[in-house]
Amino acid sequence: MNDDGRGSSASPTTFAILLTQIHTVYHCCVLVSFHALNVSLPHVCFSYWVSIVVVQWADLLICKTRWLSIRQQGLRNSVLNFGLFFETLLAAWLCYFTPFQVLGTRALRFTHWMPGIPWSMMIFVYDETRKYMMRATSPEVINQATGQVTRIPGWIERFTYY
Repeated sequence: MNDDGRGSSASPTTFAILLTQIHTVYHCCVLVSFHALNVSLPHVCFSYWVSIVVVQWADLLICKTRWLSIRQQGLRNSVLNFGLFFETLLAAWLCYFTPFQVLGTRALRFTHWMPGIPWSMMIFVYDETRKYMMRATSPEVINQATGQVTRIPGWIERFTYY
């Protein structure tokens, strides 16, 4: 114990010095956090944009057909294939070509291109399943006299066919 009856042996000046050091460390951490935020924010924004591009791959493929599966229709449309390739090439060019980094883009690691892939796959599988169920639940009737095929829309076709 001290001679004044307090249990601590630290003087008020030692406590003030300790408080100043803690305050300085706190401010250094805050400055580092702001710096890290300013450096990482362009990466995050551009990674989000790249994820949108990846999800548009599925949108492009599912909008290609309204009734047939992509396996039945195929990918023989050269304009569509060029658009898909060009969209990806443009995203990579904006990402890795240095003069465009003035626009706020940043070079991303390849793993930062991946967050959109599960969503893209989910959209693609959902739409292929919807198309299959539409074809399976919408019977076709053939007119014997004319040979005309008429489809009777099922529930899924009536409510999900655009």
